Amino acid sequence: MDEPARARLAAWLSAAAGAPVSIAGMGLLSGGAVQQNWALDVTLGGTPQRWVLRTDNAAVLAVSHPRTAEFALLQAAHAAGVAVPAPLFCCTTRDVTGAPFFVMQRVEGIAAGHRLVRAAQGTALAEALGRELARIHSIHPPRADLPFLGDPPADAHAAFIAAQRAALDAAGTPRPVLEWGLRHLERTAPPPGETVLNHNDFRTGNYMAQGDRVSAVLDWDSPPGATRMPTMAGSARPAGASARWRRRPAASARAPPSTQATRRPAAAPCSMTAWCGGSWRRPFAGPSSPPTRRGGTCPATPAWNSR
Repeated sequence: MDEPARARLAAWLSAAAGAPVSIAGMGLLSGGAVQQNWALDVTLGGTPQRWVLRTDNAAVLAVSHPRTAEFALLQAAHAAGVAVPAPLFCCTTRDVTGAPFFVMQRVEGIAAGHRLVRAAQGTALAEALGRELARIHSIHPPRADLPFLGDPPADAHAAFIAAQRAALDAAGTPRPVLEWGLRHLERTAPPPGETVLNHNDFRTGNYMAQGDRVSAVLDWDSPPGATRMPTMAGSARPAGASARWRRRPAASARAPPSTQATRRPAAAPCSMTAWCGGSWRRPFAGPSSPPTRRGGTCPATPAWNSR
């Protein structure tokens, strides 16, 4: 970011904060394949502050939520007690830095899976992740502050399966493992329950931890209904499908408290039983039945899809 843009940014932040803001340091953080994250060391009215500015990368995904929507999701999550960086200011225009952006508090923690596994002690971090999911799932529709999510479907579980089948059909490449997985989700669907907000990209790499404490749940930027291919990599979630409405299983279908959140941190639980997709076009008779798609039979060798 050049000096004129930094000067415009400092002026905009001063107006947004209602006090003079001086930028002492600014540097691009690592990671962020879809968005850019800039560390800001500032003084606000003479008091040092550590912030992060999140904005679009040079190349953006057409399916990604705009920064205004991601900021609204952060606000909703923060109000619900989810461990997220405190959202501060949002700029909706391109006049300041060349793209919309928002500013949040900077949070310390570890996101790398191999470091989390080495630092983990027992199941404490996995249990903490489960508590964060519970807080996310405490957000219910309708929400006037989240209009971009639309009205929740009558059955969010069935709607997800239908969307992933459509994505696989559109891609045209057989994905037998995803087809088996999606059919399993269909056959083992839980009883209808309440509809809640779903992060849908809740995986190692998208949260930060300090010891056994979750310091931040990150990356709320991708929308529901994206038609990109689902992936079995990482936490087996659909790539490019994040914050959306989902159906919570009825209380009788949930695991008892003693069995919840016992995964290792490197395989943090998603907010559904499994996130995979596929397209079945005939009833599944049992494990010996080959998955068959419209237009032919899936090959015996599964084709993995990377993030």
